Amino acid sequence: MVNASQLIQNLNEKGIHILVEQGSLKTKSPKGSITAELAQQIRQFKKELIAFLSHPDESQQMPRIEPTENRETIPLSYAQQRLWMLDQIESGASHYNMPFALTLK
Repeated sequence: MVNASQLIQNLNEKGIHILVEQGSLKTKSPKGSITAELAQQIRQFKKELIAFLSHPDESQQMPRIEPTENRETIPLSYAQQRLWMLDQIESGASHYNMPFALTLK
């Protein structure tokens, strides 16, 4: 038997995102990805899904990120270390630069 949490996980694995907007259940998904069976499950668990997404319990919330004391240097993340190493090896190559223009309204 599927519950609301398992249904949300199943939908996310299929690229279907479910959310609550102004008390209504909404989905965002690639065209044709919601089958008749999935639509039936969503209808079946509609009230539970709305309650689950509107009021997550404490165990589902991410821990708050606390600020740290000011330090002279902050250690690099592993991703930053990799990019630094690649830059050192390839001496300023622009492989990871993605130039593009963006218009914001």
